[in-house]
Amino acid sequence: MTELLERAIARLQTLSESEQNAIAAIILEEIEDGSSGFRVIRKIYGRLHPLL
Repeated sequence: MTELLERAIARLQTLSESEQNAIAAIILEEIEDGSSGFRVIRKIYGRLHPLL
């Protein structure tokens, strides 16, 4: 795991359990969709952006 990803996860750990679960579900769904690289990142951002 990269240092940047470790920092992101550390930040996510400060969120409530329900917020963590919502973000985790979005990330897993997009990764398991079979998309790769930046396409996954764009899709995750698109889904998380309204929550920010």
